[in-house]
Amino acid sequence: MRRTTLLGAVALASQIAAQSTTIPIAPGVNMPIVNLGGHFHDPGNFSLFLELGGRGLDSALSYGTSSQEKVGAAIRSGSVPRNEIFITTKVMCCPRANKTCDDPRFANLTVAQQVDRDLKELGVDQ
Repeated sequence: MRRTTLLGAVALASQIAAQSTTIPIAPGVNMPIVNLGGHFHDPGNFSLFLELGGRGLDSALSYGTSSQEKVGAAIRSGSVPRNEIFITTKVMCCPRANKTCDDPRFANLTVAQQVDRDLKELGVDQ
């Protein structure tokens, strides 16, 4: 039942994504309005989302290496050129902005180090 529900949600999101436009977030940078989140999904959901027209994938280091690898595998599957896929991610904290991070995995990492680690887990260079 859960898999069927997830696949149905992915199919619906994909239909919306295929019909959706993007929004400009910086000069020359447009972000898809609909993104598929990277947490708790089957690897096939990401590939299916891309095949059905979705172009935005969401990730975060806090989702764990396994989730990151699933998102990365879909990106590298070749079903959609990398330059058409928009990846969003999140950082846990900003140590140089006088914020504390309760997650010991990220407590001593700068934002740049978190982004580098995220790219490595996703297996992409940008």
